[in-house]
Amino acid sequence: MYIKNLFKFILIISIIFLYSSVCYADSTEVSVNETYKKLCWLLKENTNEAYAIKSLDYGVEILTKAPESLDAFLTIFITQDIYNKCRYKTIKKVYDRLKEKHLPHLEEPDFEPGEKLIFLFTYINETGLMSKKECDDTQQKIVDILISMKDKCSDKKYAALANTMLIIVRKKDKRIEFIKNFLDNFPDHPGIPTVKLLNLSYLYEEPKKRLEEINKLMNQYGNIKMPNGWNFSADCYEEIVQCYIELKDYDSAIKYYGLIKIEAPNSWNLNEMKKYIDYIDPKNPDKANMEEENK
Repeated sequence: MYIKNLFKFILIISIIFLYSSVCYADSTEVSVNETYKKLCWLLKENTNEAYAIKSLDYGVEILTKAPESLDAFLTIFITQDIYNKCRYKTIKKVYDRLKEKHLPHLEEPDFEPGEKLIFLFTYINETGLMSKKECDDTQQKIVDILISMKDKCSDKKYAALANTMLIIVRKKDKRIEFIKNFLDNFPDHPGIPTVKLLNLSYLYEEPKKRLEEINKLMNQYGNIKMPNGWNFSADCYEEIVQCYIELKDYDSAIKYYGLIKIEAPNSWNLNEMKKYIDYIDPKNPDKANMEEENK
């Protein structure tokens, strides 16, 4: 009887522990996703520079709490918009706040890697006031730091994020190298569909072939839910619109633009894409004037 009751007690404790773990994981995931949405709003829709700089703190929170998440992966891409939102002196305030902590440890790949990645965005900002040689040297130093993190971070989640940042900071030829490295070394990462989509624009210059490959990718990953709430298919539609514009198949471009409006009405890329759609839409009364201006 004692043994039977003991097993029951262990089973109950195990269930409670498992339930608590699941609830904690769900809570963390929700918390990070809400923070990610705030970061997106600050960098994509907010017009106040003083508020936009808060996005860097949100970035640290996301990369520290959930470095394995798709939110963290996309945070690396989105945070570069800080340069469009904030002036040098505003970003420098964050750099000055973090530099004493991070500059002595830049060559240590495991030293607070989540915050370090955000610090590196502010460090890149500093190159704006340097001479060309100083700028080149500092940029190479940042690349070397990221490569060290990619190769030596004991936590592979941060190695993947460092690789992601290398895709951003390098020029086209090197960017392709780090895209391939990501695909080869982090095949189970939630950012794989996005990296594969990015890779297609380099692999296939001919828009018909690119369309074919995008559709294959969409069939494979299209139903994956992105952190902002829309499916990955909506990201694919953006590339499809560009392909059809290149092919001068404007009806198809307008059709897929309409699908983005339906599936991802809050996508920040819609406003930018609308400029192209307005230009090619034969129903646009200003089209003739726009064509005349572009001659």
